Amino acid sequence: MTVFEKVAKNNGITEKEVESEINYAITIAMKNNDSTIQKNWQSLSVEGRVPTALELTIAIAQYILKNYMLIW
Repeated sequence: MTVFEKVAKNNGITEKEVESEINYAITIAMKNNDSTIQKNWQSLSVEGRVPTALELTIAIAQYILKNYMLIW
């Protein structure tokens, strides 16, 4: 089961609705005029375009693994 499927199931909505809500949040967040925030978004863009919900989720997971991976 994917993360989107789990979120959808837990909230009684469809996976498509989860993706749609995340894509909407991305669109709103990318309108922030703060230069630091814009720099971060540019680093997440895929070939110069807005990342999809899945692409952003993967990018965040990769960032966390790279920067916060704990050694047991």
